[in-house]
Amino acid sequence: MRLIRAMSEDEVVRTLGGIGRWQVRQSVLLSLSGVLCAWQILSVVFLAPATEHWCAPPPGHHCADTSSTSGDTRCTPRQWRALGVPHELRDGERVKSQCLVFSQPIDAIVPDTNTTMSCSTWQYDTTEYTSTLVIEFDLVCDRKWLQMIVKGIYMVGIMFGVMTWGIIADRYGRRPALLLCLALNCLSSLITMASTNVQMFLLLRFLTAFFGIGMYTTGFVMSMELVGEQWRALLGITYCLPVSCGFITMGGMAYLVRDWRLLQLALSLPGLLFVSFYCMVFYGIVLNAGDFGGNMYLNATLGGVVEVPALLSCAYAIYRLGRRAPISINMLGAGVACLLTLACTKGAFPHDWPMVCLAMMGRFCITASFSTIYIYTAELFPTSVRNTCLAACSVGSRVGGILAPLLDLLKEAIHPTVPVVVFGLTAILSGASVLLLPETAGRPLPEVLADVSKGRRRQQTGQ
Repeated sequence: MRLIRAMSEDEVVRTLGGIGRWQVRQSVLLSLSGVLCAWQILSVVFLAPATEHWCAPPPGHHCADTSSTSGDTRCTPRQWRALGVPHELRDGERVKSQCLVFSQPIDAIVPDTNTTMSCSTWQYDTTEYTSTLVIEFDLVCDRKWLQMIVKGIYMVGIMFGVMTWGIIADRYGRRPALLLCLALNCLSSLITMASTNVQMFLLLRFLTAFFGIGMYTTGFVMSMELVGEQWRALLGITYCLPVSCGFITMGGMAYLVRDWRLLQLALSLPGLLFVSFYCMVFYGIVLNAGDFGGNMYLNATLGGVVEVPALLSCAYAIYRLGRRAPISINMLGAGVACLLTLACTKGAFPHDWPMVCLAMMGRFCITASFSTIYIYTAELFPTSVRNTCLAACSVGSRVGGILAPLLDLLKEAIHPTVPVVVFGLTAILSGASVLLLPETAGRPLPEVLADVSKGRRRQQTGQ
């Protein structure tokens, strides 16, 4: 054991072999956690989608009397909405209000002269979904802001998780941290489906993200440390492929399961298989020495499909161009694609195909850059603090993930184009700034902080 600890990381890798069936098998196994992470990240799109709603009949109104069986007093939700809900201007169009109701009985006063008031109960359009978080917990009108929290809480969990588990993995070992995160991620994800209120859902979703990111990043670092330098980039890219598979399958699963609790259960049960499988394999190792137009389900699937060629092209690019150039080029491409969507008008083309195409181009570029950033970050920092530093860098991206859904509020407060402009310009700025960092391609992984300084001096002197 002392001999192994005294050996450098590259010496250990050479002893095991640069790459072989054992390394490939372990890397594939570790990367499968990306499927679970992808499902949980994207699931909120289908757990809490925007749902058409309107005020329910106030107490005492004959439309609210569910016990009545008389044909002349009962009214359907469609009839109630037509007569009891006032019109309002929304996006320049005269539509039925979502948060107001006539204050007087509609059969006593002419609707056009009636006054309105806010309501505390709603009816929902359930033609698309039988049950969602929005429907079950009334996340509309004065509670609509909770939709932003529901969408952003996962990124908050990731932000805290990457820092916490990065330190734990460096201090107590990769394997214990990975197995603990996997088990707790599976448990919190399963319990989420039993949430009785939005506060409980937010807490459990935070914990799912908190443990999920520890599972994914720890597995990534383990995978990178298993192979020699010449295989590290390729292995880092292929580690992201299961994430794309998760995105590809998410749309189909959500299309088939329209109840949010059942969908959450369907996304969580595979985790039980992962727990048992991971434990079995790791036990063997001890004994033997990762809002666009069109149809949302199709868009979710296409978003995952386009990631596969993005990852494959990225694998080729980082061998030919290094690390910095592919990141920069793809970030700039993502920013330009995002800004070009401003020239598209929703509804002008069937299925809004120009906007969808630009969105897929942006997804292609951002996927390629994101997967390279993980490799690049792991190569920048020494082994002794690699998990911690990878986690620290990841915090910045989680801040962006938290702010992203909140930027949606600027559509109404300032202008509908503001979020798109912010996303596009941020990507372009990021693509330019990465060129200020050192290149890591073709260099051995640093083991201690002193190695980083030596590598920087060698680059400055051209050695």
